Amino acid sequence: MCAKNESKVVAYHYFTYTDKRSQIYDTLLKSLVLQLARCRSSSRQILVDAYDEADSGGRALDYDEMKEHLRSLLGLFNSVYIVLDALDECTERGEVFDFLEELHGWKMPGVRVLLSSKTMEEIQEAFEPLVVTKVHVQSSVVDNDIRKHVAFQLSNNRDFRKRWNEAERREIENRITSSSDGMYVILSVIFKS
Repeated sequence: MCAKNESKVVAYHYFTYTDKRSQIYDTLLKSLVLQLARCRSSSRQILVDAYDEADSGGRALDYDEMKEHLRSLLGLFNSVYIVLDALDECTERGEVFDFLEELHGWKMPGVRVLLSSKTMEEIQEAFEPLVVTKVHVQSSVVDNDIRKHVAFQLSNNRDFRKRWNEAERREIENRITSSSDGMYVILSVIFKS
């Protein structure tokens, strides 16, 4: 959809437990700015301006400066879909929730946000007035995907291969996937800014 229409764009951030850097608010902001700046030649100028504003890269932009550049980038597109995946893995959820509330307050009609998390309560409390649609994925639908992911991680991670023999890794895979009922329940929250 977005590839056929330059006025529509998707920006995606995955908070993963395997990368501590991905779990923080700072990385989220930078990721969104960089993804949106790459979408159009006209959006790259905003990135150049940000670089200049930061003393030609001599200092890091503060959060307010990054958010202003993000806001400018968002304004260049008719439709922006922001996907924040595995929010439960984020170590700075409070900051992310505050940012999303501020984003909502910008009243940008083309901005839509989708959040996914295996835990629901914290997100429901934070976004209760903003929630438009919730999608609950049953664990039976994702059990096979969970099994594949766990098997892949156990067989391809060098540390896991060193720590456990093949029989132990299979046992770990079986225990994790047999008890995963509800483990990867996803709550999606969609709201328009």
